[in-house]
Amino acid sequence: MAATLSSQGIDLGGDAGSLPLWSGALHYFRTSPARWRQALVALRDLGFPLVESYVPWGVHEIARGSYRFSGPYDLSRFLDTAAEVGLKVILRPGPHINAELPWFGFPERIATDLRLCMRNAFGQPLLVPLPPRAFAAPSYSAAALYEEVAQWYAAVAEVVAPQLHPRGPVVALQVDNEQPSFFRTAAYDGDYHPEARDAFTAWLRAHGHPEAEPPRAFPKDLNDPKELAPHLRWVAFKESLAPLALERLSGLLVKAGLGAVPHFHNFPPADPGPFDVPRTEAVLSCAGIDMYHRRGDYRTVRRRSLYLLGSSRHPYVPEMGAGSFPWGPPLRDEDSQMTLLNALMHGVRGFNLYMAVERDRWYGAPIDENGHPRRERAEFYRRLLSGLREVNAPSLLADAPIGVLLPRDYQRLALCATHLGTMSPMWLEMTGWDPEMACRHETLGLSSAVQQDFPRRREALFSALTRLRRRHVVLDASCSLEQLRRRRVVLMPSFDFLDRELCARLRQYVDGGGTLILGPRVPDRDEDLAPCDHGLRHDRVHLLPNDADLLPGLSALLGDPEGTEADFRPEQDCGLDVVVHRDPAGEARMVAVGNRHATPSTGKLPLPAPGSLRDLVTGERIAGESGLSM
Repeated sequence: MAATLSSQGIDLGGDAGSLPLWSGALHYFRTSPARWRQALVALRDLGFPLVESYVPWGVHEIARGSYRFSGPYDLSRFLDTAAEVGLKVILRPGPHINAELPWFGFPERIATDLRLCMRNAFGQPLLVPLPPRAFAAPSYSAAALYEEVAQWYAAVAEVVAPQLHPRGPVVALQVDNEQPSFFRTAAYDGDYHPEARDAFTAWLRAHGHPEAEPPRAFPKDLNDPKELAPHLRWVAFKESLAPLALERLSGLLVKAGLGAVPHFHNFPPADPGPFDVPRTEAVLSCAGIDMYHRRGDYRTVRRRSLYLLGSSRHPYVPEMGAGSFPWGPPLRDEDSQMTLLNALMHGVRGFNLYMAVERDRWYGAPIDENGHPRRERAEFYRRLLSGLREVNAPSLLADAPIGVLLPRDYQRLALCATHLGTMSPMWLEMTGWDPEMACRHETLGLSSAVQQDFPRRREALFSALTRLRRRHVVLDASCSLEQLRRRRVVLMPSFDFLDRELCARLRQYVDGGGTLILGPRVPDRDEDLAPCDHGLRHDRVHLLPNDADLLPGLSALLGDPEGTEADFRPEQDCGLDVVVHRDPAGEARMVAVGNRHATPSTGKLPLPAPGSLRDLVTGERIAGESGLSM
């Protein structure tokens, strides 16, 4: 039977059951074949049921149409070895893989072919200025690129198709890698490739807009809000490029004979905006967000984990950083470990440890390049996976009755109205800056500087829910009506304008018995900034209180808490968050506690009975009425 994605992980079909989506990365092409078995055994002994590896186009290709899959690049032998030691396999055949390789894993001829290059606003090739050398980013709007990829996928299929489950160990394939424009996500950075511009014209026509040239810069003097519309359309169009590209690439994998296992994708470590998980999951089995964070990034990891829990089919982190690359932000063991624990606390159920086995241009993996576990570093993952398996973590529920919906309209405006020009917000975030705070402060003819007020209002809302101890998830504006209806209450920051299609879904949600709380304004313009009655005045639609009254006002609107955490809640707001993970019968099986402050916090956590909890990693029993310091 074919492998499929389920709520438990990878369903192998029949009596084989399912595997939790826990994997570790080992790059076979960077590890001596003589050490494959040792490294795979070490990975298995940590408790991972799956091993993951890229399949690099640029490494395997000798010349166009000619490939080497022998010697140190013998993928078939690697797959056989994984099966022999009892591991299933996830493969990532690109075409883009990054992996700190030259040309991001593309053959040099692809990265230097001017026909295939993304273009900047001046029509020049768009460079990716990253080590080990800068290169021109390929455009996923270029039809010729897909012709080249089809040939590469056909070569991969010759090796991998016979190894697909149930005949072999391969149970999933990743389609491409960190799609949004090679981290070049600024509004006016790319893609102005001729075929992308043609696609923009077709997109405008399909959405009933007049044909227009792509805007190349935000206007310096803008007072009529209708002048914003062409810029917001351009960003909305660029958001559509990733799902379209992934759909085409997945189709090529199917055509090559690699469609019998789930296809998934990993988005880069960023907030949604340049990418859209629900729209991607309309064409793939699953989409996740990579995480490389420091210990102090608790709020960011929590927000992105709650987004995956609320908006994804399976909350999955395809790259959970264990260490880092030499020219990236330095990450220590405690950074990697706390990020993983934080993500699991807030609902992530699957992750790929990247890297599990060390290789060139990487440091900090729990298994060294010879396949030997590094004692303390490896022991953390062994104990954690053993504990997660003991409580059957993939089956546990950490859901919430409240959803915070984040409209894309205001994120698009912030991306356009920035002082940063073509600097990518993702790069700015890595330096510790908030990209949205670099936006222009003008009102742009609106009631306020929405591009700055939206992130402020969003964070105020998250803070209020946290202080009120109300469990919530984060909803993408592309979430389906079914996803909305899983929430008793939907909260939404809203200003002057809002997308008509989203409003129609919200009306259906409210008509079906849901409660919508929005504000500070009820939108009276559509996405084109034209006056519009969205029909959002309803007895189940309420206005969010202003900032001064947000906490008591929101408490009154939400009513009494639906206390899944009530038995374990700290006595006072001491900065500690508590999330209870329950089995399908409603029994608490895992209680996670996290510190949302940058400094240590201490508080008492009442327990139902003394010694009823023990630490998942250390095994230490926790006494009743325990004082917790974090």
